[in-house]
Amino acid sequence: MIDLMQTITSLGDSGLLLPASLCILAYLLYKGAHSVALIWAAVLAVGLGTTLVAKLGFHACGVEIGLPDVRSPSGHTAFGAIFFGCAGLLAGFGRPKWQRIAILGGAVTLILLIAVSRVTLRAHTPEEVIGGLLIGGLSVAFFAWAHARAKPPEIRLRPVVVAFAALVVLLNGQSLNAEPLIRDIAYKLRSTMNVCTPSPDQTALN
Repeated sequence: MIDLMQTITSLGDSGLLLPASLCILAYLLYKGAHSVALIWAAVLAVGLGTTLVAKLGFHACGVEIGLPDVRSPSGHTAFGAIFFGCAGLLAGFGRPKWQRIAILGGAVTLILLIAVSRVTLRAHTPEEVIGGLLIGGLSVAFFAWAHARAKPPEIRLRPVVVAFAALVVLLNGQSLNAEPLIRDIAYKLRSTMNVCTPSPDQTALN
């Protein structure tokens, strides 16, 4: 069971999804869908940036703002939701309704499995996973809105799935864990810039 959860959770790892995201960006540019490529890059940048800011904020101030169970919103869950949610929308464009529903249903199932795996492996609390889902869900909602107004290309599923499977095999075990660095930066902000630390007057009152 643990091995299965580790395999599932690796599908939300930045070590896999960053290269995969760049591949999709390159594919969109190759197909001449420059506006969609820009939306894809912007949603990824904003979504991942929001995740980073949330991690820094909760590491530094989680207890003070009354959310002790949220120390770091799940990056795997957020990135997985953004990548697979947006990719599902791209893959479903121009297809019959039942195919779109099947593709998006598969994407949602995979996202939820990644979320469950983070809790099962005790990498995050349920509250942290919900935070990741919220960031990812809002990012996908914006992508859906913007994507519908652009001119997305029709995507052939077979080569895309084969390419992603090849990346999974090639990058197996390659993990990008920035959590220790993010935590260190947050603690330095807290100590050197007095972020979320009580002032002397507040301390005296207590």
